[in-house]
Amino acid sequence: MTKIFRRHIIFGIALISIIQTLNTNSIYALTNHQNTLKTQNYQQLQSLSDKIFDLSQIFMSIPDVNTKEKTGALIKLLRTKKEYREIGMNIWDQYPHDPLRYEWFFTTVINNCDEFSFDYWSNFDSSVAVYFLSKIERKSFTLPLDNSNCEKWNNIYPRMKEETLKYNLQNCTSEQFAAKSVMIATAELSTYLNQQENLSVRDNKTTILSKTKSFFINAVSASNLSQQSTIASLGTPLLGRGFVALSTTFFSNYRLAGLDHNDIQTFLLDLKENSDPNIRLYADKMNKTFSLHQSQLLLEGITLESKGTNLEKYKGKIVLLDFWGLGCSYCIKRMPYIKYLHEKYKDKGFVVISLCADDSSRLARILDVENKINAQWETWMLSETQSESIFSKKFLNDYGYWGFPRMLLLDRDHKLLLYNNELQKGDCEELINSALNGTLENNL
Repeated sequence: MTKIFRRHIIFGIALISIIQTLNTNSIYALTNHQNTLKTQNYQQLQSLSDKIFDLSQIFMSIPDVNTKEKTGALIKLLRTKKEYREIGMNIWDQYPHDPLRYEWFFTTVINNCDEFSFDYWSNFDSSVAVYFLSKIERKSFTLPLDNSNCEKWNNIYPRMKEETLKYNLQNCTSEQFAAKSVMIATAELSTYLNQQENLSVRDNKTTILSKTKSFFINAVSASNLSQQSTIASLGTPLLGRGFVALSTTFFSNYRLAGLDHNDIQTFLLDLKENSDPNIRLYADKMNKTFSLHQSQLLLEGITLESKGTNLEKYKGKIVLLDFWGLGCSYCIKRMPYIKYLHEKYKDKGFVVISLCADDSSRLARILDVENKINAQWETWMLSETQSESIFSKKFLNDYGYWGFPRMLLLDRDHKLLLYNNELQKGDCEELINSALNGTLENNL
């Protein structure tokens, strides 16, 4: 019995060993399989990310006038963005401790904050065609949404964002965390404003302004910007490039969201009551621009011939002020359309003045740009030397203009009719005609 018992024990130990080996091999095989799937998933995401970049380059290279070709390119681009988002959503909970998923979240949010972002429209391809034409014409549109996919994204987004910010806080420097947080807030605002162009889902004005305010406040709070100093020499709030991008997005596109300059002034007056001194300072500067609806803009400059000039001599004319710089390719790209407006309306009481922020040391390059376009309207330099820059002393200091393009349409008394919006992109002929007829104020 003892021998039989020993044999059973030995057999049992051997069996257990075999089972453990099988289990270990199975676990190893399963883990290996999971790692292979994980690698394949992330490789697919990387491939799609590269494809998005390539398709973006193709899309941007096609002139807007080639509507059919550009629409086809946009459909491919937005479909790829959509696929990238959906694959990431499906694997989010599969790899809860993998840093790559946070990279995916950041990328998918940022990918969708440019001018042509996608939404979960019904009949995707045909909706993209309508969306593209509306964007080119700077008009609102009405497109039904796929509510099931919208709900899925809206339900999971807050959790993904919270986990990503927590990861960034623990693994990034304070500067990196601030930059990423502001970029996410900027992307959220951009996406929200894009959605508000769709009349089928547009919020009321009060809600739009309230949500926009929360984007502003969250961006500053997340970045600890209130602890940063101001640029003493200019009194400019050091809010960072991300915040500037966020604010520029809003103040350049508010009309597409159904807002007018009165709504913007209400919004800015509200921000001026904020506890953060930098937000108050920024709101005060931006409010000075929109206050020009009630007061005349006084402006002096220097012609390319180094002669002093001022805006007063154009009293009684509708004036388009185009602020630009040699480093702003977007500004230069817009100049052929400005030329078209100038040539068509110059004999009807319409004046274009380009205001270059570069000083006279770059005169040759300024003239090169002007000559290539054959610009026949006035160009002023805002300074002869950088240290004397009127742009820095007046428009940066007084109005908070950190970059370009900036375009202002003034009435015959040189009060503000419109800031940016359609002036920057799209067809603004109707606005010019209304301004010349004295009816534009009623349309804003």
